[in-house]
Amino acid sequence: MGASGPTGGRGKRAPAAARGPATGRRQTARRPEDRRRTPGTALPAGKPPARPTRNRHGLTTRAAFLGLLVGALTLALTVPLREYFQQRGRVADLRARTAEQDARVETLEERKRRLDDPAYVERLARERLHYVRPGETGYIVIAPTPTVTPGPGGVVTGKTVKDEAWYSQLWSTVEGAGAKPSASPSPAKK
Repeated sequence: MGASGPTGGRGKRAPAAARGPATGRRQTARRPEDRRRTPGTALPAGKPPARPTRNRHGLTTRAAFLGLLVGALTLALTVPLREYFQQRGRVADLRARTAEQDARVETLEERKRRLDDPAYVERLARERLHYVRPGETGYIVIAPTPTVTPGPGGVVTGKTVKDEAWYSQLWSTVEGAGAKPSASPSPAKK
């Protein structure tokens, strides 16, 4: 078991000086600045650390790219955000309208329930239409002179209260439409 070749026969490599020029490799001397630096090693004395390149405006390429990206995202999100807020406003308006309509529906359903009661319908017919039951005698009392009604705050407005049925009042306006207007005093000129 002798040493044959540059490995020494045991699978271990011999130092480069022992291998000699027979391996075909060329030996070059490495410079200290060409070595890869590890975090714990100091910089060579003659070279400053490499800085990112800056253009004449003072921006790095990375900052310019980031600015373009933010601008593009802003432009891309402007229209959808505006639509989103407009739709939220429309939804709020529609919800308010729905609440109003629901309240109106409740009022109408309550009125319908009252009108389903025969006693309520009879009372309305007696009050508004002056209906009477068979065998009853209906009377309408007409005041001999119209009464003057006080307005807000007790002030007399000159309007009169007529205690007539609505159809009588309507017919009197139809009759009065054909009559000539009464002579009223003309205002004095100054």
